Amino acid sequence: MIAPSDTRHAGISMQDIVIFTPPHRGDRVINPSHVLARKTLDVIQKFSNAKQPENVEKFLAAWQKVIDKYSQ
Repeated sequence: MIAPSDTRHAGISMQDIVIFTPPHRGDRVINPSHVLARKTLDVIQKFSNAKQPENVEKFLAAWQKVIDKYSQ
């Protein structure tokens, strides 16, 4: 059975949700995107737990620069 979550942050919709799964098809390029997603969330959680929102912002800004570089 699948059921959508009834608990979301304000302003977040179902279109904002992304699920990362390990590569499981032999015809696709093997990549560790699920591992990087987990590490990203771990870093954000670490700074959140330490009450360091400025470090979350810095980390996400640096991550955005990398994404922008390779999105062109």
